[in-house]
Amino acid sequence: MPRRIVIAGGGYSGAAAAIRLANSATAPLEITVVEPRARAGCGTAYDVSDPAVRLNVEDSLMVVDREDIGKFARWLDESGTRAADPDGVTDEGEFFAQRQAFGRFMAAAFAEAQKENRSLSAIRHYCDGVSALVPAGSGYRVQLGKGGAMEADLVILACGNERPASLPVLSEAFRRHSGYAADPWGPGTLDAIGPGERVLLVGSGLTAVDMIASLTLRGHTGRIDSVSRRGLLPRQQGEFPGVAELLRRIAAPVPALVEKHGRPSSVLEVLRWIRADMREDAARGVGWREGFDSIRDAARHIWPHLPVEEKRRFFRHLKPWYDCHRFRVAPQINRIVRTRLDDGSLTVSAARIVDAAAGEQGLTVTLQDRGQAEVRKAVYDRVINCTGPNPDPARSGIGFLREAMQSGLLAGDPSGVGLAVNDRYETLAPDGSANPALIAIGPMTKGRFGESVAVPQITLQLATLTARLTEEGLL
Repeated sequence: MPRRIVIAGGGYSGAAAAIRLANSATAPLEITVVEPRARAGCGTAYDVSDPAVRLNVEDSLMVVDREDIGKFARWLDESGTRAADPDGVTDEGEFFAQRQAFGRFMAAAFAEAQKENRSLSAIRHYCDGVSALVPAGSGYRVQLGKGGAMEADLVILACGNERPASLPVLSEAFRRHSGYAADPWGPGTLDAIGPGERVLLVGSGLTAVDMIASLTLRGHTGRIDSVSRRGLLPRQQGEFPGVAELLRRIAAPVPALVEKHGRPSSVLEVLRWIRADMREDAARGVGWREGFDSIRDAARHIWPHLPVEEKRRFFRHLKPWYDCHRFRVAPQINRIVRTRLDDGSLTVSAARIVDAAAGEQGLTVTLQDRGQAEVRKAVYDRVINCTGPNPDPARSGIGFLREAMQSGLLAGDPSGVGLAVNDRYETLAPDGSANPALIAIGPMTKGRFGESVAVPQITLQLATLTARLTEEGLL
C-alpha cells in the first residue's frame, strides 16, 4: 500500500512540499494537499490580483528547485509574463515580478507534478480545510472542515502565514465598523476606499508598503498615516550576489559569520559583530547590505543555539530593526513610497494607539508618539491592520492548531513564535517528546530556525527534510 501523506496548507510551502516529495520518493506515494483555495501553490502571499504588489526579490532568487534554479525565470519568459510587465524591470535591468505571477507559476508547477512526477505518485488537491488532527496508530486521522476524514502515515503542517493578530485596544464596535479592515488581504479591502479618504495603516512593514502601493495605483491621493512602535519602513533592495552565491551561502556547513566570530551567547554579541563588520565594509566602500545579509546566511546555525531568553529579547527589542533591513522592497514599491513621503500625502511615525472610537463621522484614533507624554487625535475614513502575521499559533485563526495545542498534541516554541519542532522538523509535544509522523515546515518553524519565511530558505528546508526521509527509508 502506498505511503499516505497529507499536507495541511497549500500555499508555497505545501505545494512545494508535494512536488519535492513526489520527485524524491523511491516508490509511489499518495499525497493529498488540503487547501481551501481553488488553486494550490498560491496561499495568502501569492493569491493576489493587484498588479501593484510585487515580489521583494528579483526573479532569479525565487528558487523552488535547487536542481533547476532558473525555473521561475524561464517560466516568466516562456509564458510571456515578463514581456507583458515592462514596469517590472528596474533601471539596473533586474526584474521584480508581480506576486500574482509567482502564484500562477506555482499553480502551474503543481498541476504539472500532478500529471507527471518521478515516482509516479498520486498528488491531489482537496479543496477544504483541516478541522482536527487525531492520532491513529503510528499516523493520524485528518478531519476535514466539510466533513469526512482521511488517514495519513505522515502529516506535514504547511499552514504558512496567519492573519494579523487582533489589536486589543480596539473595541468590538470599532472592529465591526465598515471602515476597519482586520485583514489587509481580505476580499474587497481596498475596493471601497475613495481617492480622497484618509487612511491609517497600523504597521509600517511590508504589508503597509504594499497597501500604499496598491492604493496609489488605484488613484488614491488622500492622506495616509502609517504608525508602528518604531516607525521603521523596509529598506530598498540593492545589488544581488547572484543566485548561485546566495544558495551557497545559506547552505554552507559553516557560514562566514560563524567562521569569523564563532558562536554567540547573546543577541547583543551578534549585534556588535554586525556593526563591526559593517564598519569594515564601509571602509572598503561596501554598503551595509553585505554585512547584514551575513546574519541571514548564518541564522539557522546561530539561532537554535541561543538561550530562550535571548530569543525573546530579540523579539521584544530588535525584531523591527532586523525586519526592515532583512525584508526589503522592490525599487518600484520604494519609489512610490518615497514619492508620497516627499509630497506629504504619506506620514510614517513611531506611535501607538491608546484609544479608538467609531462614530458617524468616521474612526477617531488617539495616538501617543514614542517618547512623548502627550497624545493626539485624528479622524480616519479607513483603518487597516498591517501588523503582519500572528506569530502565536495558540492565538491564531487556525482552529485545528489551537485545539492540537490545547489537547497536548502540539506545543508552541518557547520563544513565543511558531510551533515547537526539533532539527528533524518533527513537532514536539509539551513534554518535549517528538511526533515523528507530524512534521512542520515554513513560517511555523521560525521560532526554532530563525529564518524560515523566504522561498530560498523554505526550499532548503524541503531539500533537507526529503533527504532525511529518503535516507531513513520513509519515502
